[in-house]
Amino acid sequence: MRPLVLMGHERPLTQVKYNKEGDLLFTCSKDSSASVWYTINGERLGTLDGHAGTIWSIDVDPLSMYCVTGSADYSIKVWNVSNGENIFTYQSPVPVKCVEFSPCGNYFIAILDSVMGYPGSINVYKLERDSTSNEITNFIEEPIKTINTQEGLVTVTVAGWSTNGKFIIAGHKDGNVSKYDVENDYQFVTSFKLHESNISDLQFSPDRTYFITSSRDSNAHIVDVASFKILKTYETDCPLNTASITPLKEFVVLGGGQSAKDVT
Repeated sequence: MRPLVLMGHERPLTQVKYNKEGDLLFTCSKDSSASVWYTINGERLGTLDGHAGTIWSIDVDPLSMYCVTGSADYSIKVWNVSNGENIFTYQSPVPVKCVEFSPCGNYFIAILDSVMGYPGSINVYKLERDSTSNEITNFIEEPIKTINTQEGLVTVTVAGWSTNGKFIIAGHKDGNVSKYDVENDYQFVTSFKLHESNISDLQFSPDRTYFITSSRDSNAHIVDVASFKILKTYETDCPLNTASITPLKEFVVLGGGQSAKDVT
């Protein structure tokens, strides 16, 4: 396999995401700009410009019509993938660390950071779509559900949806992962210690029955949703910022590195 080097960001990457078909790659970074790439040849389709700070997270809906970004500038933006237009902006009281669409594309979650007295939370937002064209017709500004940090756990940093949106799986700053039952009013189910440090990313397999995590402890784990059993571990020599499972072939993509200021 011939490797492709994608040069499009001026500062470190914060997340990479594939669309459902695997023909597009979405990247974001600390330079306040997101990029969309063709995976077949590495050509950049375009950029998403409009944030005023680090973009911590990006995701694309199941139809590759819209993508959503969460930023340190206290906002969540929804974009039209075909032309890069910012079609709606949600305001947040704190930086937004993670965003992800539900498998049906009618909801998305946003992880709000625990700073300035805010406790941190998983916010669930609903999108109204046209039943024929699937275009978004209404953005409901207030979340339909706020999942506060579970007692005994520290702040959530990343989260995502399992198969059919049955569970929300969350990664925490202390290396724990937790599970919430969407069909039972988002009730907490269980948690366990997976990493020794902050979980920086959590992404699902194409069928959403297992997920991969990355961490500042330089490890990545693949975990089964139902049993929370570790299926595979990848050890690296640097802190990891992101991990993704490719939808077309059986590969994982790990990204990270160490800031120059942290090197002694």
